[in-house]
Amino acid sequence: MPEKIATFGAKLYKTTIAAANEIGSVISVGGIDISRAVIDSSTHDDTVKTKLAGIWDSGDLTVRIAFDPQDTNHIMLYVTDTAASTPNTAIPTWIVTVKSKADGTKKMSFMFTAFIKNFKIDEFPTEGMMTAELVFEISGVITIAPDNTNDPDA
Repeated sequence: MPEKIATFGAKLYKTTIAAANEIGSVISVGGIDISRAVIDSSTHDDTVKTKLAGIWDSGDLTVRIAFDPQDTNHIMLYVTDTAASTPNTAIPTWIVTVKSKADGTKKMSFMFTAFIKNFKIDEFPTEGMMTAELVFEISGVITIAPDNTNDPDA
């Protein structure tokens, strides 16, 4: 029978060849929604619609954090967003890890190349904490590892 696994403990990292910086205080990580276009290939000779599968689109991923304006990794998110809009700037690689075993001994990961297309500091409620929502526009393939393969903490 499959294990039921809590998602508590998800982590977000920005990676470089030399290191992975953890972006702390993750509140939630949106789901992954990979889709592909459908191309109508029908012609006047057809009696039923025909279709072709288009290319895959890895879509985007939303992450909400408890934003700390004094945390250099949180400020770096805005700087990354600004730099990614400059032509010829490399798009960073990101890793999201979550537990893949109920006892926490293994973590699965989603590794992807993305730029931040939306960086929003949320409202300041009377009773609440400062939060920010990041929307990552994914470019290319999402690599999914069902074990500790891409876990920077492993």
